Amino acid sequence: MTVQADDRRKEYPGNGLAVDFWGPRAISAGHIKVYLEDTITKISTLQTSGYTLTGVGKDKTKVSFLSPPLSTKTVIILNDLPFTQDCDISNQSRYLPEVLEESGLDPLEQQIQKLADRIARGLFGSDINSAANWDFDALNHKIINLKDGTNPKDAINLGQMLAVVEGAITNGPTYGVAPKMWAIVGDGVTTDFIIGGADVYDPVMYDAVLTGLQKKPIDEYTIIHGADTTQTVIRFATAPANLVVGFVILRGYSRPWSGPTPLTSLAMRIIDVPGTARTANRDDVFAVFNTTNAAATTITIKTNDGTGTDWKTGDYVSATQVGAGQVTLSLPAGAIVPGGLKAATRAIGCTISAYCRFADTNTWVVSGELAVGP
Repeated sequence: MTVQADDRRKEYPGNGLAVDFWGPRAISAGHIKVYLEDTITKISTLQTSGYTLTGVGKDKTKVSFLSPPLSTKTVIILNDLPFTQDCDISNQSRYLPEVLEESGLDPLEQQIQKLADRIARGLFGSDINSAANWDFDALNHKIINLKDGTNPKDAINLGQMLAVVEGAITNGPTYGVAPKMWAIVGDGVTTDFIIGGADVYDPVMYDAVLTGLQKKPIDEYTIIHGADTTQTVIRFATAPANLVVGFVILRGYSRPWSGPTPLTSLAMRIIDVPGTARTANRDDVFAVFNTTNAAATTITIKTNDGTGTDWKTGDYVSATQVGAGQVTLSLPAGAIVPGGLKAATRAIGCTISAYCRFADTNTWVVSGELAVGP
Protein backbone atom coordinates (compact mmCIF):
# COMPACT_ATOMS: atom_id res chain seq x y z
CA MET A 1 0.00 0.00 0.00
CA THR A 2 1.23 3.52 -0.79
CA VAL A 3 0.82 6.86 1.01
CA GLN A 4 -0.29 9.33 -1.67
CA ALA A 5 -1.84 12.04 0.50
CA ASP A 6 -1.13 13.69 3.86
CA ASP A 7 -4.09 12.83 6.06
CA ARG A 8 -2.30 12.67 9.41
CA ARG A 9 -4.83 14.99 11.08
CA LYS A 10 -8.62 15.04 11.04
CA GLU A 11 -10.75 17.68 12.77
CA TYR A 12 -14.52 17.75 13.24
CA PRO A 13 -16.86 20.08 15.19
CA GLY A 14 -19.07 18.28 17.67
CA ASN A 15 -22.83 18.75 17.35
CA GLY A 16 -24.26 16.58 20.12
CA LEU A 17 -25.54 14.07 17.54
CA ALA A 18 -22.74 12.49 15.52
CA VAL A 19 -20.72 9.67 17.10
CA ASP A 20 -18.74 8.35 14.09
CA PHE A 21 -15.74 10.26 12.71
CA TRP A 22 -13.32 9.17 10.00
CA GLY A 23 -9.68 9.17 11.01
CA PRO A 24 -6.34 8.95 9.17
CA ARG A 25 -4.90 5.71 7.89
CA ALA A 26 -2.98 3.78 10.57
CA ILE A 27 -1.01 0.54 10.57
CA SER A 28 -1.34 0.15 14.35
CA ALA A 29 -4.12 1.06 16.76
CA GLY A 30 -1.52 2.56 19.11
CA HIS A 31 -0.69 5.18 16.52
CA ILE A 32 -4.13 6.83 16.70
CA LYS A 33 -4.58 9.56 19.32
CA VAL A 34 -8.02 11.11 19.93
CA TYR A 35 -8.47 14.52 21.58
CA LEU A 36 -11.48 16.61 22.51
CA GLU A 37 -10.77 20.34 22.42
CA ASP A 38 -12.96 22.69 24.43
CA THR A 39 -13.94 25.54 22.11
CA ILE A 40 -14.23 27.91 25.08
CA THR A 41 -11.09 27.18 27.13
CA LYS A 42 -9.07 26.04 24.05
CA ILE A 43 -7.76 23.08 26.11
CA SER A 44 -7.41 19.68 24.39
CA THR A 45 -7.78 16.51 26.43
CA LEU A 46 -6.47 13.11 25.32
CA GLN A 47 -9.22 10.48 25.28
CA THR A 48 -8.15 7.05 26.52
CA SER A 49 -11.65 5.57 26.69
CA GLY A 50 -15.21 6.30 25.63
CA TYR A 51 -14.75 5.31 21.99
CA THR A 52 -13.90 2.35 19.74
CA LEU A 53 -11.43 2.32 16.85
CA THR A 54 -11.93 0.34 13.65
CA GLY A 55 -10.32 0.28 10.20
CA VAL A 56 -6.71 -0.17 11.36
CA GLY A 57 -4.62 -1.40 8.41
CA LYS A 58 -7.13 -0.07 5.86
CA ASP A 59 -7.16 3.17 3.88
CA LYS A 60 -8.80 5.04 6.78
CA THR A 61 -9.84 4.48 10.37
CA LYS A 62 -13.08 5.25 12.16
CA VAL A 63 -13.54 6.54 15.69
CA SER A 64 -16.94 5.76 17.21
CA PHE A 65 -17.77 7.56 20.45
CA LEU A 66 -20.09 5.96 22.99
CA SER A 67 -21.65 9.42 23.56
CA PRO A 68 -21.80 12.15 20.90
CA PRO A 69 -19.33 15.04 21.48
CA LEU A 70 -21.12 18.25 22.38
CA SER A 71 -21.20 21.36 20.20
CA THR A 72 -18.64 22.95 22.56
CA LYS A 73 -16.06 20.31 21.56
CA THR A 74 -13.83 19.82 18.55
CA VAL A 75 -12.82 16.25 17.72
CA ILE A 76 -9.13 15.92 16.76
CA ILE A 77 -7.81 12.58 15.47
CA LEU A 78 -4.07 12.24 14.91
CA ASN A 79 -1.86 9.55 13.43
CA ASP A 80 1.00 9.81 15.93
CA LEU A 81 3.74 7.46 14.73
CA PRO A 82 6.80 6.93 16.93
CA PHE A 83 10.18 7.99 15.54
CA THR A 84 11.49 4.43 15.24
CA GLN A 85 12.14 1.89 12.46
CA ASP A 86 11.09 -1.56 13.68
CA CYS A 87 11.15 -3.45 10.40
CA ASP A 88 13.83 -6.20 10.53
CA ILE A 89 13.80 -8.14 7.26
CA SER A 90 14.88 -11.77 7.51
CA ASN A 91 17.62 -13.16 5.27
CA GLN A 92 16.27 -14.75 2.08
CA SER A 93 19.03 -16.71 0.28
CA ARG A 94 21.21 -14.24 -1.67
CA TYR A 95 19.04 -11.26 -0.76
CA LEU A 96 20.74 -9.38 2.06
CA PRO A 97 18.18 -7.40 4.08
CA GLU A 98 20.93 -5.15 5.46
CA VAL A 99 21.26 -3.61 1.98
CA LEU A 100 17.70 -2.24 2.20
CA GLU A 101 17.76 -1.53 5.92
CA GLU A 102 21.17 0.19 6.14
CA SER A 103 21.01 2.07 2.85
CA GLY A 104 17.30 2.87 2.81
CA LEU A 105 14.99 2.35 5.77
CA ASP A 106 17.39 3.08 8.65
CA PRO A 107 18.93 6.29 7.21
CA LEU A 108 15.45 7.57 6.33
CA GLU A 109 14.31 7.01 9.90
CA GLN A 110 17.42 8.74 11.25
CA GLN A 111 16.70 11.72 8.99
CA ILE A 112 13.12 11.85 10.32
CA GLN A 113 14.44 11.71 13.89
CA LYS A 114 16.85 14.56 13.14
CA LEU A 115 14.03 16.70 11.73
CA ALA A 116 11.80 15.86 14.69
CA ASP A 117 14.54 16.89 17.11
CA ARG A 118 15.08 20.20 15.32
CA ILE A 119 11.34 20.93 15.12
CA ALA A 120 10.95 20.16 18.83
CA ARG A 121 13.39 23.01 19.52
CA GLY A 122 11.43 25.48 17.41
CA LEU A 123 8.42 27.70 17.90
CA PHE A 124 5.32 25.94 16.67
CA GLY A 125 1.59 25.65 17.16
CA SER A 126 0.25 23.02 19.51
CA ASP A 127 -0.12 19.66 17.79
CA ILE A 128 -3.18 18.74 19.82
CA ASN A 129 -5.24 21.89 19.16
CA SER A 130 -7.46 22.65 16.21
CA ALA A 131 -6.19 24.82 13.36
CA ALA A 132 -8.14 27.82 14.68
CA ASN A 133 -6.25 27.65 17.99
CA TRP A 134 -2.65 27.22 16.87
CA ASP A 135 -1.17 29.74 19.27
CA PHE A 136 2.61 29.58 19.25
CA ASP A 137 4.06 28.02 22.39
CA ALA A 138 7.69 28.73 23.38
CA LEU A 139 7.50 25.90 25.95
CA ASN A 140 8.94 28.16 28.68
CA HIS A 141 12.03 29.02 26.59
CA LYS A 142 13.34 32.48 25.67
CA ILE A 143 13.16 33.88 22.14
CA ILE A 144 16.54 35.48 21.49
CA ASN A 145 17.96 37.80 18.79
CA LEU A 146 14.52 39.35 18.12
CA LYS A 147 14.73 42.36 15.83
CA ASP A 148 13.11 45.61 16.99
CA GLY A 149 9.46 45.83 15.99
CA THR A 150 8.38 48.64 13.65
CA ASN A 151 4.69 48.06 12.92
CA PRO A 152 1.75 48.20 15.37
CA LYS A 153 1.32 44.40 15.36
CA ASP A 154 5.05 43.52 15.55
CA ALA A 155 6.55 41.85 18.61
CA ILE A 156 9.08 43.90 20.58
CA ASN A 157 12.17 42.74 22.45
CA LEU A 158 13.09 43.56 26.04
CA GLY A 159 15.67 46.17 25.09
CA GLN A 160 13.20 48.01 22.87
CA MET A 161 10.54 47.96 25.58
CA LEU A 162 12.93 49.25 28.26
CA ALA A 163 14.09 52.03 25.92
CA VAL A 164 10.50 53.13 25.35
CA VAL A 165 9.72 53.09 29.08
CA GLU A 166 12.94 54.93 29.95
CA GLY A 167 12.27 57.52 27.27
CA ALA A 168 8.73 58.08 28.53
CA ILE A 169 9.99 58.54 32.09
CA THR A 170 13.07 60.68 31.48
CA ASN A 171 12.61 62.42 28.13
CA GLY A 172 9.06 62.07 26.90
CA PRO A 173 6.08 64.27 27.70
CA THR A 174 5.05 62.20 30.72
CA TYR A 175 2.57 64.90 31.71
CA GLY A 176 0.43 64.19 28.64
CA VAL A 177 0.10 64.39 24.88
CA ALA A 178 -0.19 67.65 22.95
CA PRO A 179 -3.11 67.95 20.49
CA LYS A 180 -2.58 67.59 16.72
CA MET A 181 -4.59 69.03 13.81
CA TRP A 182 -4.92 68.20 10.10
CA ALA A 183 -6.78 70.14 7.39
CA ILE A 184 -8.78 68.25 4.75
CA VAL A 185 -10.49 69.27 1.50
CA GLY A 186 -13.21 67.08 0.00
CA ASP A 187 -13.59 66.12 -3.66
CA GLY A 188 -16.90 64.26 -3.49
CA VAL A 189 -15.17 60.90 -4.02
CA THR A 190 -12.41 60.39 -1.42
CA THR A 191 -13.42 58.93 1.94
CA ASP A 192 -9.92 58.24 3.34
CA PHE A 193 -7.61 61.09 4.38
CA ILE A 194 -4.11 60.55 5.77
CA ILE A 195 -3.50 62.11 9.20
CA GLY A 196 0.21 61.42 9.46
CA GLY A 197 1.66 61.16 12.95
CA ALA A 198 -1.63 60.14 14.59
CA ASP A 199 -0.87 57.32 17.02
CA VAL A 200 -4.27 56.95 18.69
CA TYR A 201 -6.81 54.67 17.01
CA ASP A 202 -9.96 55.27 19.05
CA PRO A 203 -12.21 57.61 17.00
CA VAL A 204 -13.75 59.15 20.13
CA MET A 205 -10.36 60.80 20.79
CA TYR A 206 -10.81 62.85 17.60
CA ASP A 207 -12.93 65.83 16.56
CA ALA A 208 -13.82 65.91 12.86
CA VAL A 209 -15.47 69.07 11.52
CA LEU A 210 -16.73 69.68 7.97
CA THR A 211 -18.16 73.10 6.97
CA GLY A 212 -18.48 73.97 10.64
CA LEU A 213 -20.46 70.84 11.55
CA GLN A 214 -19.13 68.30 14.04
CA LYS A 215 -19.18 64.70 12.81
CA LYS A 216 -20.13 61.77 15.01
CA PRO A 217 -17.34 59.25 15.73
CA ILE A 218 -17.86 55.62 14.71
CA ASP A 219 -21.11 56.39 12.86
CA GLU A 220 -19.67 59.06 10.54
CA TYR A 221 -15.93 58.37 10.73
CA THR A 222 -13.40 55.83 11.99
CA ILE A 223 -9.62 55.79 12.39
CA ILE A 224 -7.58 53.20 10.46
CA HIS A 225 -3.91 52.56 11.29
CA GLY A 226 -1.52 51.72 8.49
CA ALA A 227 1.95 50.17 8.38
CA ASP A 228 3.15 52.96 10.71
CA THR A 229 1.83 56.24 12.15
CA THR A 230 2.68 58.13 8.94
CA GLN A 231 -0.06 56.11 7.22
CA THR A 232 -2.86 56.61 9.77
CA VAL A 233 -6.15 57.38 8.02
CA ILE A 234 -9.46 58.95 8.99
CA ARG A 235 -12.23 57.25 7.01
CA PHE A 236 -15.57 59.02 6.53
CA ALA A 237 -18.72 56.98 5.99
CA THR A 238 -19.68 59.46 3.24
CA ALA A 239 -17.14 61.25 1.07
CA PRO A 240 -16.99 65.01 1.86
CA ALA A 241 -18.48 67.03 -0.99
CA ASN A 242 -16.28 68.72 -3.56
CA LEU A 243 -14.27 71.66 -2.13
CA VAL A 244 -15.71 71.18 1.35
CA VAL A 245 -13.07 72.32 3.83
CA GLY A 246 -12.70 70.76 7.25
CA PHE A 247 -10.23 69.73 9.91
CA VAL A 248 -9.47 66.82 12.22
CA ILE A 249 -8.14 67.27 15.76
CA LEU A 250 -6.56 64.62 17.97
CA ARG A 251 -7.33 65.93 21.44
CA GLY A 252 -4.54 66.35 23.94
CA TYR A 253 -4.81 64.09 26.95
CA SER A 254 -3.01 63.32 30.19
CA ARG A 255 -1.04 60.16 30.70
CA PRO A 256 -1.10 58.31 34.02
CA TRP A 257 2.18 58.65 35.88
CA SER A 258 4.36 55.60 35.17
CA GLY A 259 7.70 56.61 36.72
CA PRO A 260 9.16 56.12 40.19
CA THR A 261 7.00 56.92 43.20
CA PRO A 262 6.91 60.73 43.48
CA LEU A 263 8.59 62.29 46.52
CA THR A 264 6.13 63.55 49.11
CA SER A 265 8.78 64.86 51.51
CA LEU A 266 12.40 65.97 51.44
CA ALA A 267 13.03 64.49 54.88
CA MET A 268 15.65 61.75 54.95
CA ARG A 269 14.52 58.29 55.96
CA ILE A 270 16.12 57.14 59.23
CA ILE A 271 17.02 53.46 59.51
CA ASP A 272 18.21 52.12 62.87
CA VAL A 273 20.97 49.52 62.72
CA PRO A 274 21.26 47.75 66.10
CA GLY A 275 23.58 45.03 64.79
CA THR A 276 27.15 45.21 63.53
CA ALA A 277 26.49 44.66 59.80
CA ARG A 278 24.04 45.95 57.19
CA THR A 279 24.01 45.81 53.40
CA ALA A 280 22.58 48.83 51.60
CA ASN A 281 21.06 48.77 48.10
CA ARG A 282 18.88 51.16 46.12
CA ASP A 283 15.91 50.38 48.35
CA ASP A 284 17.81 52.45 50.95
CA VAL A 285 18.50 55.42 48.68
CA PHE A 286 18.71 58.82 50.47
CA ALA A 287 18.47 57.14 53.89
CA VAL A 288 20.64 57.72 56.96
CA PHE A 289 21.69 54.71 59.05
CA ASN A 290 21.84 55.25 62.81
CA THR A 291 24.20 52.64 64.27
CA THR A 292 23.72 51.95 67.97
CA ASN A 293 25.99 49.00 68.69
CA ALA A 294 28.95 49.30 71.08
CA ALA A 295 31.05 47.20 68.67
CA ALA A 296 32.41 48.30 65.31
CA THR A 297 29.69 48.31 62.60
CA THR A 298 30.04 47.92 58.84
CA ILE A 299 27.58 49.26 56.26
CA THR A 300 28.27 47.47 52.95
CA ILE A 301 27.32 49.36 49.80
CA LYS A 302 26.06 46.84 47.24
CA THR A 303 28.06 46.55 44.02
CA ASN A 304 25.81 46.89 40.96
CA ASP A 305 25.21 43.50 39.34
CA GLY A 306 22.41 44.11 36.86
CA THR A 307 19.53 43.40 39.25
CA GLY A 308 16.59 45.56 40.21
CA THR A 309 18.25 46.99 43.33
CA ASP A 310 21.23 48.50 41.49
CA TRP A 311 22.23 52.06 42.33
CA LYS A 312 21.80 54.92 39.88
CA THR A 313 24.16 57.81 39.31
CA GLY A 314 23.50 60.48 41.96
CA ASP A 315 22.13 58.14 44.64
CA TYR A 316 23.51 58.53 48.13
CA VAL A 317 23.31 57.18 51.69
CA SER A 318 24.61 58.39 55.04
CA ALA A 319 25.54 56.81 58.38
CA THR A 320 25.65 58.32 61.87
CA GLN A 321 27.59 56.73 64.73
CA VAL A 322 25.16 56.77 67.68
CA GLY A 323 26.75 53.94 69.68
CA ALA A 324 30.34 53.49 70.78
CA GLY A 325 31.18 51.29 67.77
CA GLN A 326 32.90 53.03 64.87
CA VAL A 327 30.94 52.91 61.56
CA THR A 328 32.78 51.85 58.40
CA LEU A 329 31.37 52.09 54.87
CA SER A 330 32.47 49.09 52.80
CA LEU A 331 32.42 50.42 49.22
CA PRO A 332 32.96 48.91 45.75
CA ALA A 333 36.56 48.90 44.55
CA GLY A 334 37.82 52.26 43.31
CA ALA A 335 35.86 54.43 45.77
CA ILE A 336 37.22 57.98 46.10
CA VAL A 337 38.20 58.84 49.69
CA PRO A 338 39.99 62.09 50.71
CA GLY A 339 43.73 61.64 51.17
CA GLY A 340 44.88 60.55 54.63
CA LEU A 341 41.37 59.58 55.68
CA LYS A 342 39.28 56.41 55.57
CA ALA A 343 35.59 55.64 55.01
CA ALA A 344 34.76 55.47 58.73
CA THR A 345 33.37 57.79 61.41
CA ARG A 346 35.74 59.78 63.58
CA ALA A 347 33.78 59.56 66.87
CA ILE A 348 30.32 59.24 68.41
CA GLY A 349 27.87 61.67 66.83
CA CYS A 350 29.80 61.88 63.53
CA THR A 351 28.01 61.42 60.18
CA ILE A 352 29.60 60.25 56.93
CA SER A 353 28.05 59.97 53.46
CA ALA A 354 28.72 58.29 50.12
CA TYR A 355 27.21 59.08 46.74
CA CYS A 356 27.30 57.13 43.47
CA ARG A 357 29.26 59.21 40.98
CA PHE A 358 29.05 56.74 38.05
CA ALA A 359 26.64 53.81 38.33
CA ASP A 360 28.07 52.01 35.27
CA THR A 361 31.56 51.79 36.82
CA ASN A 362 30.47 51.43 40.48
CA THR A 363 32.36 54.61 41.37
CA TRP A 364 31.52 56.14 44.77
CA VAL A 365 32.71 59.28 46.56
CA VAL A 366 32.95 59.48 50.39
CA SER A 367 32.73 62.61 52.50
CA GLY A 368 31.81 63.79 56.00
CA GLU A 369 33.38 63.49 59.44
CA LEU A 370 35.90 60.86 58.40
CA ALA A 371 38.49 59.17 60.61
CA VAL A 372 42.22 59.41 59.96
CA GLY A 373 43.68 56.29 58.45
CA PRO A 374 44.84 54.46 55.37
